[in-house]
Amino acid sequence: MRNKILPAHQASLRVHGNGFLQAETRCGNKFHVWDTRLPQQKVRTFKHNHNHGFESTLLIGDLTWMEFEVIKNVHPESPIYLYTPHQCIPREGKDTRLEPIGSTVGLTIPREFFLKQGSTYTWLLNMNMYHEVHPVWSAADVADAKFVYQRVVTFIERREYCDEIPTVLVPRGTRPDNDFNRYAFEEIAVQVYEEAMERIV
Repeated sequence: MRNKILPAHQASLRVHGNGFLQAETRCGNKFHVWDTRLPQQKVRTFKHNHNHGFESTLLIGDLTWMEFEVIKNVHPESPIYLYTPHQCIPREGKDTRLEPIGSTVGLTIPREFFLKQGSTYTWLLNMNMYHEVHPVWSAADVADAKFVYQRVVTFIERREYCDEIPTVLVPRGTRPDNDFNRYAFEEIAVQVYEEAMERIV
């Protein structure tokens, strides 16, 4: 397992604004590590699509997974939650900034899944589908003063790919935290990565 998921170099480590570590692997795939010590962006932008399909395996911990479809041409006074689509524009390395595109949209009622450690889930390439993922933290552990942190780890193998730019849905009336830089947290990124590797191998 170690040879399969080990990043080629520390420069591949970066902290996503939604609170997880990303790392490219020697095989061209990646893994995500959610850790309660990681910094997060000020404005949460969890709902997003992908320009590639993938298969993801939960190595440590549990996740909740929600899928949505976009509702276009919604009335601006609609009682449903509304979002402004933003494109992911590349900047340094794999870091991005979010720029608004198109009109306000709504979302369908989510299909929600609970994924346990050891399970594998598949995401088929479909730019019209959005999802969000959240780690499941143990309330008992959080309340325990002796507990230091919690961790959830997934290994992701990429599948089919397209050239479209990924989109993130930002809650209407808010601005994304484009000041957040994924490469600005090297010390904690390396620490979280090394500790996750010790648990996996």
